Amino acid sequence: MSVNVCASTVCDLIETMRKILVMVLLLGCAAASAAGVYKWVDENGKVHYGDHPGNSSAREVILPATPAPDENQRAHEQKQKKLLQVFEEERQEKREQEAKAKAEQQKREHECTSAKARLKNYEYAGELTTKDKDGKERTLSKAEYKQALADAKQAVEHWCR
Repeated sequence: MSVNVCASTVCDLIETMRKILVMVLLLGCAAASAAGVYKWVDENGKVHYGDHPGNSSAREVILPATPAPDENQRAHEQKQKKLLQVFEEERQEKREQEAKAKAEQQKREHECTSAKARLKNYEYAGELTTKDKDGKERTLSKAEYKQALADAKQAVEHWCR
């Protein structure tokens, strides 16, 4: 029983020491943050500011407290945030439109190249073949060839303008 009491007392003592240590650290931080601001002029006439006196002529400067923001300022800040958000959304939309336009341009260039190659092949071929619904290959008639050639020219005009 005496061992348990002793262990309990030691634990209580350790807990108390922790609390004291935390309080000392907090007070130290508060003291550091409450440290003054000093102003002094060096031997060259240059003005300096710091959290400790730079020389014997240093004087502590009392800084005014920062006032709490009023309702007008808060409303202005909220308005500003909304405006910045709208601007960011517009920039994002513009980037998306530019990406879409770039993709469309790349597609047009690809289709133009393909259409030109197809037209060139049709012009040099003299005749074209195709597969019917049964999978048998047949040669296009002159009228079908002319129509295929006209369609290929139209594709070049459409994609390459």
